[in-house]
Amino acid sequence: MIPGVENRFQGGGTGGNPVASRLPILLSSLVFPGLGQMFQRRWYSGIFFGVVFFASLVALVIPVVETIIAFYGMANIDATFDAAPDAAKRLAGQIGIRFAWAIAIYVINIVDVGVADMRRRSKQHILIAT
Repeated sequence: MIPGVENRFQGGGTGGNPVASRLPILLSSLVFPGLGQMFQRRWYSGIFFGVVFFASLVALVIPVVETIIAFYGMANIDATFDAAPDAAKRLAGQIGIRFAWAIAIYVINIVDVGVADMRRRSKQHILIAT
């Protein structure tokens, strides 16, 4: 076996390369949540974070699209509606809550990958010390 390669594909990265050792965190933060867990071979966590984050993005896009459609729909109508401000507030609230939910999932995902990486490193240091 090539030294360092088996650790790299198990989420370890090569010993002296800080970028390779932080690759799971970079994958989860820059590419898509869940990829860092999958790189660490934590399949269930990766699938969970990927699916939940994707679902939160879809849930976020729905009111955004509704708002855009409503905006352009109202532009074609000459009359003004009294209910429009209430509908706008409702949609803005939905967008804000769903955006906060997506950000929370994103942050929890990055923390999860970082904690798992720290646990792996501490186990490696214990094994090296003994």
